[in-house]
Amino acid sequence: MLLFVENGVAEFGGLQGDYEYIAFERDNLAEALIHAMDYVLAITSIPLTCTVEGPNKLHFRIGAKISPEQQIEELKEFVARHPSNVQGRVELAKLIAETQDRATGVAELRKLANEFSNVSQIHHDLAHQLEKLEDLPGALLSFQRALDLKAGDYRNYRCYGKCLHRYALPLSDAVVKRSSLDKANGCSNELLLSVGKLSSRKFKGICSL
Repeated sequence: MLLFVENGVAEFGGLQGDYEYIAFERDNLAEALIHAMDYVLAITSIPLTCTVEGPNKLHFRIGAKISPEQQIEELKEFVARHPSNVQGRVELAKLIAETQDRATGVAELRKLANEFSNVSQIHHDLAHQLEKLEDLPGALLSFQRALDLKAGDYRNYRCYGKCLHRYALPLSDAVVKRSSLDKANGCSNELLLSVGKLSSRKFKGICSL
């Protein structure tokens, strides 16, 4: 279940089980909606097609027959028309990484991370692609950069903590391993604070690493 939780809400009852939370500001829902789309696209197995119209208009089609190659060409045309649209360039790099060549997509995300070094989301997306390349040290650096830039985004704590936990498990040095696992668990506590200090019981599903 995916829940939207307004910043400042401390408690709500009657819910049990494992949940994902997205914090939002009442006066600005755009960022929360983008996070929700990221979540849905990450867990769905249904083919989706995204068509871009203008700088802020996206159309998603379920079960569309358009090929990844066609989607990439459409995004390339969009980026050519709107070279300053960072999100379009990020989505193009991610699509290339997922459907054609991960190394090429990662190289483009690295370029974007250097060009727009203060945009947290780019570092976050790059980190996930590095995870898929099994470059966990590189992924941790990118997650840390995203967290430094945007400490209020709960996803940065969650994803950094999970990546750190995964990195620490095979370590042979017991001291370093314990320290890394403790730090990963500490991200769970920061995660709780970042979404309004909801009870740890209700966050168990997304905080357990």
